Amino acid sequence: MPQFGDRFWNLAVAGHAGNRYASEFFIDFESLGDATRREAAREFLFWRLNTHPVRGALPSISTVAAEWWNLRCFFRFLDTEHAGIRLDTVTQPVLDSYLLHCHGEELMPSSLRHRLQVIPRLHLAAEAMPSDALEINPWNGRPLSRVIGGQAASRHENQTPRIPPRVIAPLVQAALFYVRTAAPDIISARAELTELQASVSEIHGLSLARLDRYLDSLATGGRGVPVLDGTGLQPHLAGSPAYTYIMRKSGAGRDVAGGSYDDHIVRALERLGPEPGGMDTPIAPHPQTGLPWRDRFSPAAVPHEERLLRTACYILVAYLSGMRDSENGAELHLMQHSAGFK
Repeated sequence: MPQFGDRFWNLAVAGHAGNRYASEFFIDFESLGDATRREAAREFLFWRLNTHPVRGALPSISTVAAEWWNLRCFFRFLDTEHAGIRLDTVTQPVLDSYLLHCHGEELMPSSLRHRLQVIPRLHLAAEAMPSDALEINPWNGRPLSRVIGGQAASRHENQTPRIPPRVIAPLVQAALFYVRTAAPDIISARAELTELQASVSEIHGLSLARLDRYLDSLATGGRGVPVLDGTGLQPHLAGSPAYTYIMRKSGAGRDVAGGSYDDHIVRALERLGPEPGGMDTPIAPHPQTGLPWRDRFSPAAVPHEERLLRTACYILVAYLSGMRDSENGAELHLMQHSAGFK
């Protein structure tokens, strides 16, 4: 945990929001050139983190981190437009000039309100800021809604247009397909890949006999020889024999052996034909076509499909709940758990 006197505070250790970058929680007091400014910022942020407001709970870590930005904006204005005056010498005309300055930035009403909220809070924190404090009561205590104007004070539903049905319907349908149909196959493929990776450590030396037995079993089962499906690779490699996977799956060796081993694989490919992916997990039929919804998995395709499944879970949680990213963490985990996916 950061200490009060540290040059930097990393607030991410006290709170996490999945929709924010880690850098947004990093407070660099050294970015304030004046020592009095740095100390006043520490005192104010400490007060915000530890002092309950008159109504409600303590502000979230994300709120305090965002307030650091608004505080710097105010300090920068005092430094550039008012010769770096201290907080305790700020007058009402100075605050009025800052209000005009913020209006000139053409901020959204909500952003303008957030930008200015730091000023009355600086006054409320005055007793906790011995190094430098805002002594005047900003705008004589008038609510910010009246100071800013009627537009910012209005309370309306979200004005952002809904995603049109022609866009959201196919997206939700695709996400439902992944959760209902693809998820069991992806989970099974992960279990198969985990088992394969564990068994590789038990392979000692090379064995052409084990390779031939594996290739013969493919022929008996009407399967083709595993070839690369292009996942995570250069496109021109797609269709090439999956040498590493074949060696490990057959138990013939931990890696590509070359020489006669490669020759046996190439001859089997000419005889049996290719099978993209090559893993054993069966693929469920697509509900609309009745055909397998994808080729067999390759080792590289498993994490790729897992990422798509996570995305599908998130899309459904966000769509069905209407929640924002930072509010979706628990619900997303529950949906993934209910699908058997972790």
